[in-house]
Amino acid sequence: GKTSATEQFMANFPAMSNAEIWKKIEVFLPGRERFALTTVSTDNEPLATTVDMVLDQDEKVLYVVSEKGTETLLHLRENPAVGAVRFKGWTVADGGKQEWRSVQIRGTAEMLDSSDPMFMELLKRYNLVRLTEERAVRRFDLIRITPKQIYYFDTELSADNLSPYQVWNRDPA
Repeated sequence: GKTSATEQFMANFPAMSNAEIWKKIEVFLPGRERFALTTVSTDNEPLATTVDMVLDQDEKVLYVVSEKGTETLLHLRENPAVGAVRFKGWTVADGGKQEWRSVQIRGTAEMLDSSDPMFMELLKRYNLVRLTEERAVRRFDLIRITPKQIYYFDTELSADNLSPYQVWNRDPA
């Protein structure tokens, strides 16, 4: 989301181009990565859950495998708006060097069930573990998340006199 701190950093430091930010996002999300995914039902009940996502670098979308019948899928059928966060780095409890990176995604989701012609190809990209494709077809639906905007945060950007907050937009202004 937007905060006054984010806006201050962005106003006071140079921004990277959309293409440069996307390259950083690709490096940060090289494979199947753990995210917190947020959804909201039509009666404004929020839900946050952890999921694994896989980035399709060419289409600039992410894929999630979800058990059929979950509350997450119910929310998405009512309201396709999503938020997602991936964080990696320093915490106060861990100590050490104070570096961290994150992506905060705002976007929309669509469901693909096993009857979709792309389902099997996308399932293979997801790199299932401990489960056969046959069982996955019966158990899962795929969620395709199309980011509208991604906030990329990287403390190492400050060394280049850039804002640690960078914003990638699907449709740059």
